[in-house]
Amino acid sequence: MDPIVGSGAHTYSVNESWASVPDFIELKPAAVAVDSRDRVFCFNRSNDHPVVIFDRDGRYLASWGAGLFRFPHAIRFDKDDNVWLTDEHHGQFMLFTNDGKLLRTIGVKGAKSDTGVPADDFSSTAWHKVTHGGAPFNLPTDIVELPAGEMYMTE
Repeated sequence: MDPIVGSGAHTYSVNESWASVPDFIELKPAAVAVDSRDRVFCFNRSNDHPVVIFDRDGRYLASWGAGLFRFPHAIRFDKDDNVWLTDEHHGQFMLFTNDGKLLRTIGVKGAKSDTGVPADDFSSTAWHKVTHGGAPFNLPTDIVELPAGEMYMTE
């Protein structure tokens, strides 16, 4: 029996064997999102297969993005099923078509903001070292674009 997580009206069965991952892919997911066609996109911490796509039943469909990312962090879909990907260590938000064509980049690759945090500190506790604000991004973590075009970003 699969374990149950959640509580009250929001309980879910965990199926550890849902995804049929090909042997050539090491799956180390950072985030997942589902598009309007019920395909599951996994933003994977793998240089060779960073975006891995499954159908709703867990069958592998495709992967793309080899060599583009340093530290995958978040994945979101916009209203047109384009994919926002957040690379924390490159300091960028990137918008792709769902088949991997780059449409837009926000942030300069590798250009961390000057916040007092050493440039080589990518630890999860680096925020403790912030001494002052600085633009544009230090370690971005997520993005969401609202239907009217407003964007919210976290770091």
